[in-house]
Amino acid sequence: MIATAFEKNVVVFFFDLPGSLGKSAHMLMLKHMREMGWNPTVITVQVVDAQERRPAVLDWNGVELYTIVPKGNSATRFSNSLYRMRTKRSTGNGGDVNGTGIPAANQMRRVSKVITGLLLNALRPVTAAMTFPDKYRIYGASEALQLARELHRQKDFQAVISLYGPLTPHMLANRFADEFGLPWVALQKDYFSKPDNLAMSKAGRVANILKRRFERRVIEHCDALLPVNENMVAYFKQLAPNAKTVPLTHCFDEDDFVGDIKNDVPDTTHVFKVLSLGFI
Repeated sequence: MIATAFEKNVVVFFFDLPGSLGKSAHMLMLKHMREMGWNPTVITVQVVDAQERRPAVLDWNGVELYTIVPKGNSATRFSNSLYRMRTKRSTGNGGDVNGTGIPAANQMRRVSKVITGLLLNALRPVTAAMTFPDKYRIYGASEALQLARELHRQKDFQAVISLYGPLTPHMLANRFADEFGLPWVALQKDYFSKPDNLAMSKAGRVANILKRRFERRVIEHCDALLPVNENMVAYFKQLAPNAKTVPLTHCFDEDDFVGDIKNDVPDTTHVFKVLSLGFI
């Protein structure tokens, strides 16, 4: 379907979707954007080990959701194998070795963990480079960008929205907005790089400086930046000084609110703010 001159369509790069769409404040925001005349089209990527797979195209309260299941390549498969090695937990009750009372399975697990640990440490620089800034850079990014281009020919998008985390959606939005000359709004629900006042080790501070430089190059061209709370606003104003940076106002869903709105919530209170307490 070709978009008409009266439609206002926006493409949304949103990769880290929750299992329940109705529990996402940002999906709720997109739902209510339709009341303001916008038609959001969300592009997301199915995680590798997801137990439940979404349909390729889903209409969620008027928000079109396209889910990509990447075919993957050798680099993707190698990265995913290493990821599974890092996260795998040994299970089993063990057994007896020749009546000695020594659990054979436990011995094998200990040997396996040592070998795996040595291998992962040796390959850490390789895996870090392959998956920087996140795993989606080699898993789904190219497919998501290609799909956005195809949909743009049909819908003629007027704006781009991206949501961190991870950072790859911002990278795609930056490229897509620049390619088609569209305004770009970046939503930020957490830190990628961190302010200097947050406690970090010496190595962590060095890594943070590099991450900050990379992040600045990614988001400095966005037109608006909406963090989830006031504490993040000052930091992101430094990273993207030319962007309009204000906290994203959250709201509850009047269509799915548990309780009596008039009795439980004051008539004038239809928003709430998110407070960040930092590390505890």
